Amino acid sequence: MSTQTERTWRTEIERCSRCGKCRAVCPVFAEDGTEPMVARGRIALMSAFVEGRLKRSPELTHYLNCCLRCYQCVEICSSGVRYDLVQTEIRRRFTCRMLVPGLAKLACRLLLPRQRLLDLVQKLRPGFLIGRRTSPRPDKTSALKQLESLAPLPNPRLRVAFFLGCRINYVYPEIARAVVKVLNWANIDVVAPEEQCCCGAPALALGDTATARRLAEKNLKAFEDSGTEVTIMACALGASTIKNEYPRLLGSEGEAFADRLYEFFQFVSEFIGLDELEQTDTACTYHDPCHRRGMLGVEDPPRDILKRVSLYEEMEGADLCCGRGNLLDLFSAELSTQIAARKVEAIQKTSAQVVVTSCPNCMVGLEAGMARAGSAKEVRHLAQIMAEAVPSDQANSSEQRTTLIVSRETIR
Repeated sequence: MSTQTERTWRTEIERCSRCGKCRAVCPVFAEDGTEPMVARGRIALMSAFVEGRLKRSPELTHYLNCCLRCYQCVEICSSGVRYDLVQTEIRRRFTCRMLVPGLAKLACRLLLPRQRLLDLVQKLRPGFLIGRRTSPRPDKTSALKQLESLAPLPNPRLRVAFFLGCRINYVYPEIARAVVKVLNWANIDVVAPEEQCCCGAPALALGDTATARRLAEKNLKAFEDSGTEVTIMACALGASTIKNEYPRLLGSEGEAFADRLYEFFQFVSEFIGLDELEQTDTACTYHDPCHRRGMLGVEDPPRDILKRVSLYEEMEGADLCCGRGNLLDLFSAELSTQIAARKVEAIQKTSAQVVVTSCPNCMVGLEAGMARAGSAKEVRHLAQIMAEAVPSDQANSSEQRTTLIVSRETIR
């Protein structure tokens, strides 16, 4: 680790004023209620550890690692503490001696930079990277392979690159097809660079900054070679990782790439007309992914879209965490399950048939939580709801799609 990196996380520790605002927003603290289970408490523990006042122990390791990295403490902190940087250092120091997270870290280092090897693993074990997902497993063919057959539009108004992310690529290829359907309807050509790989979020969650940087470098090259001006991502976790971590990992080049990346629904809301989408009779409610609301600062577009195309009902506690962030289920499955149960309880109080979200990682957690509760409610991605609302008689009309997208100059 470089001296500059060390100074960064140490500076964040020193910046904490111990005001306790983080206690009001931390999902882990809301469930556990003890001081070591909140950012302020972990900062105090980490400070004592690096100063030699505390020794490594299973209890200390548990306290320091039970963080969702939901960024809510970062968002509310009046001192501007980047606790996510502290958490990365905590994971770097404390995961290697834990059996399951340690093995996960090794798997990330070996597999994630090697797309073809990861494809092979997926074929051998369909459901890899699914975690505790209990719904039917996807096709053995990744979304990236399925998109190889995409035919270019004859006269597109814009050409965008699609950054899939691991969950969509291997677990939910149907989301990729929905994204392409919506963009094609708006006369936007879509390319999916073959050399793209994991965004690096799992590596960062395990404290492996070196692997995260390697993945970021591969992705930067893959998308620069695509010849597109805009990159779209339909994963809140992935988009947040690129927006907030790539500038730190890659400097000015990472910052430039992050500036060109749009979270899918932010792009849809800002640049694509929705008036001609049809309303469906699907009764929906919406779950706010922590990374979308906290670090991307985007709340309204998903609701605006759902109100336009579905029978929408706001749930109480829409911003409650699903319990999947920062690989918490690897570090404390019990705590992750408890947080998820609180979320499922809020969902169950609605009359909605479908709980919708814009993060595939949340979908995994929500599906598992709903299954544990014996709920018949379905979990779907917002892109899938949008795709169903595309008028069937206009789905292939380039003349109609041409009117739905603003000019390239506006996007620039």
